[in-house]
Amino acid sequence: MNRAATAPEAAATGHWQEKSPPSRDFSHVIVHTPGKVGTNSILSSIRASIPDICCEYSHCLNPARLHDGLKGIINLPDTGRYRDFKASMLRQAETTMALLEVLKNPEARIMVVTGMRNPFDHMLSAIFHHARILFPKLFDAGISEDCLYAMVIASIERLYEEYIRPGKPCDHPVDRLIVYNLHVAFSWWEEDYLPAHGIDIYAVPPATDGLWAQTIGNKTFVLYQLERIREVIPWIIGQLAPDAPVSVIHGNDSRLREGAWGAVYRRMKSQYRPSSGFQGYYADHPFTRKFYPDWGRGVVRN
Repeated sequence: MNRAATAPEAAATGHWQEKSPPSRDFSHVIVHTPGKVGTNSILSSIRASIPDICCEYSHCLNPARLHDGLKGIINLPDTGRYRDFKASMLRQAETTMALLEVLKNPEARIMVVTGMRNPFDHMLSAIFHHARILFPKLFDAGISEDCLYAMVIASIERLYEEYIRPGKPCDHPVDRLIVYNLHVAFSWWEEDYLPAHGIDIYAVPPATDGLWAQTIGNKTFVLYQLERIREVIPWIIGQLAPDAPVSVIHGNDSRLREGAWGAVYRRMKSQYRPSSGFQGYYADHPFTRKFYPDWGRGVVRN
């Protein structure tokens, strides 16, 4: 995809500043993220600190992508945990449509908050967040931690080799979700953030503290790195309501700590060494080189 910005606001993408958007009275906060980048922590902290502000989130503000995603979700099996997942996604779609109307309103004073994360950590977190959906047979089988560890690695590396490395589309509804989570840390910026806001992430200048801001018309855009979220949350709340007491709420996902799956997730974070091609996919991507240039050194498995 061409990374050139496509919306009128694109002319302003070179004016990012570190931590200094103009002060304003905001009517709406939209937490627009790819997921697994502290979305719930940002959302909950803003709502707790400033109860009277309208604050909502969405993982998709590109109508065309929303439509394609809903088609894929509808094709999932209509049983058990899949039914609950589909219902949750449909509720999110309703919120997204309302937020698209807010973004069109020239009278609204909007802060759009968006996070990023080390892409390999992002992938692992996304995979395990949806473990019950992505690996239902493994989840229900009472398999040992060692077997789960080996089988999850085999699954994600197989799908990388089969679909991502050759750039082949995946039509299987469940495998498609896994493949999406393998590349979401990169693809989301070009498939959702750029079309929604006309902002090219690759035009953002380096920042030493993992936090950027710029104002374009009636919108202030904030970008942050998850690794700095403890400093980011008080700063965002201070911009929205300088006199508000800051309530920082960390929305850790309990699903990443449950039983054998929680143990496998922690083990993968600390021990997993991807194959050279899989590691290179993350380490050599332009996003990683720009925002996480030190990642990947000494990680690769022989």
